[in-house]
Amino acid sequence: MSARSKQEKKKGGIGKVLLILLAVVSIIAIGVYIAGVIYFQQHFFYRTTVGTQMSVFMDVDTSVNTLSNATNTYKIKITAPGDKVYEVKGKDISMSLASNAKATVEKEIKSQNVFTLATLFDTTRT
Repeated sequence: MSARSKQEKKKGGIGKVLLILLAVVSIIAIGVYIAGVIYFQQHFFYRTTVGTQMSVFMDVDTSVNTLSNATNTYKIKITAPGDKVYEVKGKDISMSLASNAKATVEKEIKSQNVFTLATLFDTTRT
């Protein structure tokens, strides 16, 4: 075998290895993307707020529980003349979530475009 044919075999071998490596990386990337699409069909995206509560990566039940807890711990401070301060707590006035809160949260999760995962962690968006 001549030196030239050995060199051609080496080049062909490196090309095959690179092609296999590219295929493996592509398959892994596609798998991660598909897993993300499936996950975010039931969970909120990064940087998501519902009302005033962060709902990042939460599912429906967790988000509703968080909103319910926030409602129970909600406080309003009222300052009256003479520097009197009154505090009204959500639980003191029977403040609660709307009866359709779970349905509303489910609707919000379903309204996300799960196929835009590539922009999910884009730090230039606000």
